[in-house]
Amino acid sequence: MKKFLMLFVALFAFVGITFGQGVFPIEGLDINAMFASLAGVAAGSVIVSALLIQWFKVTIGWLKQVISWLVPVVVLVVGNLLNFGFMAEFSWLMTFVYGVGAGLVSNGIFDIAIVQALLVALGLKKKKV
Repeated sequence: MKKFLMLFVALFAFVGITFGQGVFPIEGLDINAMFASLAGVAAGSVIVSALLIQWFKVTIGWLKQVISWLVPVVVLVVGNLLNFGFMAEFSWLMTFVYGVGAGLVSNGIFDIAIVQALLVALGLKKKKV
């Protein structure tokens, strides 16, 4: 029975990958799509901070935390300077507050909905009607 179950799992493990393939080739990398939302920046900053920690071989716990808090702020500042995505027309105050918000989300302290509600309460984001 265990062999039958393993055969069943092995046969159907790649079905989703087979049906998930696209027909059209990817034409290029759209930077604006990567920086389209606060959630995208928070998710991307997790990857960038993990790569930086691995690249610099950081082993000290507090330094890892500092890197993971600074990366979202730096990503938003660079995005503001280069006019990428949703942060293209931000003021500097909005850039830093959104960077702290992305840091809160990427470090798992708050959910994206809570951070967006805080931004609406601060008057930095317009409420959707």
